Amino acid sequence: MEERKKERKNVSMRELHRAYGESENIIQLLNEGNSDEFNQVNKMKYIEIAYDLQAGSYVQAMKDPIHALLKRKKCVEMAEIVEEYISSPKSFLKAGVGEAVTLVPFLDAYKHNIESVYGFDISWSRISHAKGFLEENSYNKVKLCTGTLQQIPFVDDSFEVIMTSHACEPNGGYEKVILNELKRVSSNIVALFEPGYEFANKEGQERMNKHGYVKGLPEIAVELGFKILYHAPLKTSVRPENPTAALILQVPNVEKNIRNPVYACPITKKKLLKYGNGYFSNESYLYYPSINNMPTLREENGILASHIYEEVLND
Repeated sequence: MEERKKERKNVSMRELHRAYGESENIIQLLNEGNSDEFNQVNKMKYIEIAYDLQAGSYVQAMKDPIHALLKRKKCVEMAEIVEEYISSPKSFLKAGVGEAVTLVPFLDAYKHNIESVYGFDISWSRISHAKGFLEENSYNKVKLCTGTLQQIPFVDDSFEVIMTSHACEPNGGYEKVILNELKRVSSNIVALFEPGYEFANKEGQERMNKHGYVKGLPEIAVELGFKILYHAPLKTSVRPENPTAALILQVPNVEKNIRNPVYACPITKKKLLKYGNGYFSNESYLYYPSINNMPTLREENGILASHIYEEVLND
């Protein structure tokens, strides 16, 4: 173990893949042997690696009838809560869509049709599985891309409803950054279904602290100007040791006239232009390619391509 700790900063994906196969906690494994400061700086990379290695496991879990039934029961409760505050949104974003195993049963349970549904995730492998799961369940029009909660790749006020479900969870230390981004991109409601630290018992809180989970979301939301419409634990829990709390927030200035969702450069937050098989920013000069019709809209995905600007300018 000591030898592995010394190599932690340069651990290979092959070793991590093996560790995941042996049911080791990947984020804890990557944290070992490093300073807290180093691990916080690299937290997003660790989360990406952990999620990418898990890709496919959530869809596979939905083949278990008992798990699927419990998941659907939870999503019915979530849909009922959201419907209390907004019944017929034109646009909806699942931030941290994962493999869409929450989005699909949520949409099934939601009583009203939503014109535009989008989802993003830090891991391209996960949205690839999400696309397949959505299509299996006849949701062929949902648009997917990569992105992060810290740099949401959409312009301001793009969505009437934004929902998360244990997507903020591993991002302890970034609570204010994430809530600010959700506020920027939402024109009305932000529905957070995240670990309920304030509702957990001592053992649950210790577990959340150990894994670096988010906490203090209600207090930070109020500080940022959100209005809390609802805050309570869910009755249904897939994992009792990690209770889910519903936190329904409304942005300070509700927009009445909602625009269609528009992709944005994660750096400039300005509209991206469709170019070839991807999207171009005429401010950062970065080109974001698409893979299998799913744009890769993380800062790390941008390719410097100033020549495209000349072509766009001439057009």
